[in-house]
Amino acid sequence: MNELTMTNGEAFRNVLKKKINELKDSQNNIQNVHTPYDLCDDMLTEMKQYTTFSDDEFLVLFNLEFVEMLIATGVPNERIWFVTDCKKKAALLGISRYSGVKVEVIDMQKDNAIEEMNPFGGKKFDAVVMNPPWQHQLHLSFLKKALDLGKMVVSVQPAGWFVCERKPKDVIDKISGKILSVKLFDGQPVFDVEIGCLAGIFLLDTTINKKSFTVVDESQHKSIEYDSVKNVNSFNNTDIYLPLKTKLLRLASQNSLFNNVGKQNKFYVNLAKIRGHGGNPDLHTFLPKSQGIEKTPKMQFFGFENKQSATNFISYLRTKVARFCLAILKSNKNMHQGELKSVPYVNCSQLWSDAFLVKQWELTKKEWEFIDSVIPNYYEEL
Repeated sequence: MNELTMTNGEAFRNVLKKKINELKDSQNNIQNVHTPYDLCDDMLTEMKQYTTFSDDEFLVLFNLEFVEMLIATGVPNERIWFVTDCKKKAALLGISRYSGVKVEVIDMQKDNAIEEMNPFGGKKFDAVVMNPPWQHQLHLSFLKKALDLGKMVVSVQPAGWFVCERKPKDVIDKISGKILSVKLFDGQPVFDVEIGCLAGIFLLDTTINKKSFTVVDESQHKSIEYDSVKNVNSFNNTDIYLPLKTKLLRLASQNSLFNNVGKQNKFYVNLAKIRGHGGNPDLHTFLPKSQGIEKTPKMQFFGFENKQSATNFISYLRTKVARFCLAILKSNKNMHQGELKSVPYVNCSQLWSDAFLVKQWELTKKEWEFIDSVIPNYYEEL
């Protein structure tokens, strides 16, 4: 007898999770990560504030867990449609518990597969529920597509693109005015995988044109209302951050670290291309605590005529002000894709400190206090 037909309740969900995990290495299984049931429940709870579940028709993309949780909340099976590219995953719905759920297996291996998705003959759904594939920014393509498939969309995915300064214009244009709410959280303990940035639950409604929306950041225990997606930032602040960002980027535009990478000389300070861990104090740091001056250039290197100049440069990189400048463009582990453009280059003939930078750059007391509050201690004990 099928193991799934012999269990119910929590035991059933544990078996279903096991079955899903067994398909991780299956061919044509673009989304092979288990979505925790508690997270599914949180997402559906967010959606319940804006829709009547019993009357709506739901499209679930790739994640069987949402099918299970929709049924658990009382949604009739006949109002659930499920799309997957994995035949074995589709087969898991072949038990009486899921009788009435419509299933379609699609080919995600062909070119332009996401753009050409037209499940169930182009039917328009009341809601699309998904945890799309995260790799290679596929989640952004699926988010745009989901907005074409349903009136409402709830999706859990990486949120680095949403809080960073270099937001993808095509996605921002697509979601602007349609955001009901966003909840940010640390995805590592939830998915047991390091993602290098915060995760987010995005709730969107294509039928509205809503200027303001609320972002709840559970990692910072903050909630803020924005009037534009363009103003969303990783610090969840607009009053101080936005003018401070403008001031610092103006300085960086004159001469930045990015402009000085790769200059040959006698002594070197080498920066890695990948640096830091999402949610940890080292995310917005330039180099490890123990790293010093080297004689050989590596990766992203800065060359100096004498050792003292290199020492002075390191003193600058260790300041919270410089790290805050880095944080303007660095929202994940990458430090080689233009993130150094937001960091002004300084005169390396002298040692640097936060106090000196505050005075030199004419930062206000409130601006320094803000920097000090959002950039965690890291080098201070050295």
